[in-house]
Amino acid sequence: MALSAGDIFEIENIRGNQVVDTWAVTQADVLEYSSMDHTRSVNSNLFYQPGITVVSQHRRPLFTLIADSTPGWHDTLLCPCNAAIYRELGCRDYHRSCTDNFHEALAAEGCRCRLPPSRSICS
Repeated sequence: MALSAGDIFEIENIRGNQVVDTWAVTQADVLEYSSMDHTRSVNSNLFYQPGITVVSQHRRPLFTLIADSTPGWHDTLLCPCNAAIYRELGCRDYHRSCTDNFHEALAAEGCRCRLPPSRSICS
């Protein structure tokens, strides 16, 4: 979904009780994306909470979390689930993951990344 400055979007988890991994990729440069490392550093906080600004690896603001109705804490330390994690947990068949969701969403917008967002090479 493409957004402009000032737009508000809502993420609603309608299936299950797991948190939702969220990424932002800039429209001007698909190699600039949200960075948990830099977000932690800029906000001096390990947790996403209302008022926190998510920044890119170039430390530019991408979006601000304005509300959160979910219980619990959203840390910035754990990586998104992916095929390697599920293999490690013993899954032998395909298991949908947040990383797959990210790549599917990018593909729908005409962008393809060969690696997860922490080391993206998009075309």
